[in-house]
Amino acid sequence: MTVGEKIQFYRKKIGLSQEELGQKMLVSRQTVSLWEMGKTLPTVDNLLLLKEIFSVSIDEILSETDPTEDHAPHPAESYVFQYEKHDLRAVFRKLAQPIIRRAVIFSVACAALLIFFALIDADVSAALFLLGYALYGIISHIKGYSAYKKTWLAAESRILQSTYAYEIFDGYFTLNIFRNGEITQTRKVYFSDIEKIHDLGSYLVLQVPGQSSIMKKDALLPDSALTTFCQSPPHTVETKKPRDISKVISILL
Repeated sequence: MTVGEKIQFYRKKIGLSQEELGQKMLVSRQTVSLWEMGKTLPTVDNLLLLKEIFSVSIDEILSETDPTEDHAPHPAESYVFQYEKHDLRAVFRKLAQPIIRRAVIFSVACAALLIFFALIDADVSAALFLLGYALYGIISHIKGYSAYKKTWLAAESRILQSTYAYEIFDGYFTLNIFRNGEITQTRKVYFSDIEKIHDLGSYLVLQVPGQSSIMKKDALLPDSALTTFCQSPPHTVETKKPRDISKVISILL
């Protein structure tokens, strides 16, 4: 098997397209295509990147022997999730809380300012301007919430019909999405690519570019790599915290 055929084999094995592999390596899709067709060879730096992405040695990429399953890394953890409607509704309610909270604080602040203007007999035009601004802001918040809910509901039916299989490796996890017994999507996500983690009590929502992954916390092993990662992540972890009433008052003032 040639080097190009090896690259194609390992790329397909982890579920990446030529374009996705190129994005991870900061090269074009055409460059990956030329490698796989055997017209060019990757540089040493690119071989080192391929080694990390495929989790194989450089010798395995360059050797003429056919790859075997023995070379494939074995997952440290495996989880299969099928979500019920109550799972998704619970996650939606928790994720939507900041949107609702901002709308309430904005409305209360505008109402407080209108009352203040009335008490000091402020200019009518200033009060009307504030009233118009308040109505515009409230409508904007309602539209934002409606758009968010519409997007969520559109994804909900697709999620309910799918099965999500996670395999956790050292530093990354793979996600295979099944529908009607067939794989519809495969993704490889490095922990370093996770932009934000929402700790919602019974659920973890991992936000990665272009997609969010929902995991049930009670299904994870006590010493799960994800649990360890969430305790000291390189990115933001959002947890549900008690409301700081002094902060709310300062915002209103």
